[in-house]
Amino acid sequence: MNTLFYPQINYSQRTLCYAVSVVSLSLACGMAHAAPYKLETLGLTDARHTHEDGHQSSYASGYLNLNEAGQVMGTSTRYKGANSHGRSAWFYNGNSTQQIGLTDADHNRNALDDGYQYNETRQLNEAGQVIGTTTRYKGAKKNGESA
Repeated sequence: MNTLFYPQINYSQRTLCYAVSVVSLSLACGMAHAAPYKLETLGLTDARHTHEDGHQSSYASGYLNLNEAGQVMGTSTRYKGANSHGRSAWFYNGNSTQQIGLTDADHNRNALDDGYQYNETRQLNEAGQVIGTTTRYKGAKKNGESA
């Protein structure tokens, strides 16, 4: 019997090492039988969602953000130059990503005329329907949320 030894690392690091070892072993043993897969860039990638240094930040994590049909929802950080400028909600239907959420005048920080918006996704069901919220503004101040 072989013993795995993890010197000078904490429990979570040990768990990660074990998980990586199992995944690596599974991949190495199953390569000849692996099903083909496709990598997709998820999230919004236009200029409004790109930091001035070129990086982009999108979030889609957890079981409520993915359904059996391969549809995914999430949010992308909005940028104005080097500054975070809110969030945009998006939905990936298996082929393309679309921005979703409310973007009318009530949901923009219009008093500052700066285009700031804040949308969040909450849950995706099997029919591809997304639940989320958008911040309402009255001038430059938050005025609640719309669902």
